[in-house]
Amino acid sequence: MKALIHKEFILNSKKNLLIFMAIFFVGCVLSDSFQIPIICPVVLTVWYPLIMNEKENFKKSGMLLNSLPIEAEKIVLAKYVYTILMGTLFFISFILPNYLLPEFKAYSPNEVLIAFTYSIGSISFSYFAYYVIGKFFYQICSLISFYFFFFLAKSEGTLNEPLFAPFTNFSNQFSFQELLMPLSVYIILSLSLSYILAARSYSKKDF
Repeated sequence: MKALIHKEFILNSKKNLLIFMAIFFVGCVLSDSFQIPIICPVVLTVWYPLIMNEKENFKKSGMLLNSLPIEAEKIVLAKYVYTILMGTLFFISFILPNYLLPEFKAYSPNEVLIAFTYSIGSISFSYFAYYVIGKFFYQICSLISFYFFFFLAKSEGTLNEPLFAPFTNFSNQFSFQELLMPLSVYIILSLSLSYILAARSYSKKDF
């Protein structure tokens, strides 16, 4: 399992750095000395499974991995764990400057929690589509999500404002503790269901 996660880090390290620097630069440009937009780590996390797997030959890599003494469930789990780790790193890297730099306005814990919850839900659907439905459908869904949220944010002016303003305004009626439990349950259920379906589908494939 550790070897599989390490493999993903090695294979994607240069790509990660280039994409992260590009989007971070765009975020700083769009910040207008106010906030590094939280839409940046959200879009990057939503799009990341496609970035990571776009050039993977699913059948060839499946044949290779399944020729090794590795359980199919661990192969799928490594993808989930690696992507969640990278998504968490993206959020920390983009949001932390808003807390540390005096000229930037920090996001509320509710806004961060909502954005992170959406990103994790997107990871769940992405890998469900990748392993169960097929790579083509998964690529289409990932690209639609990327362009939809980028242009939605741009058209609504939310690149410099809290993400999903109507929803965050509603959520701010509640405390962070009141939101944490239901959203944590959603994250756990969506990841668990997605992983179970993806692992079962992958283990039944004939490579």
